[in-house]
Amino acid sequence: MTLEKLARQIFDECAKEGEPITMEEAQEMAQMEINAKGIKIGARATEPKAEKEKKQRIAQVSAEKMALFSLLWEGLSNFYGENAQISKQNKEISVQIGEKSFKIDVIEHRKKL
Repeated sequence: MTLEKLARQIFDECAKEGEPITMEEAQEMAQMEINAKGIKIGARATEPKAEKEKKQRIAQVSAEKMALFSLLWEGLSNFYGENAQISKQNKEISVQIGEKSFKIDVIEHRKKL
């Protein structure tokens, strides 16, 4: 909001409340209000917030997903040999066929609780 708009708003509010002020006073009050918005009040105003340590999340892999991944890996590694490799354990398999590269991503969708 610009200084003029804020000053006009303050001028109108004061007139509505029965406390008439001049436009210069409204501009002065608007300038003080704009300046006050940048000031932090309180004991911790100058202190930066401390970073919280994030807990390391360990993904739980279901037995069904591990079995499916193993089955896919066996079949692809037997068929493509060294052109197949595991990119991410229990997640992604990469296969090189000629000059083309393919990735197979195994994603488990669980029911919402």
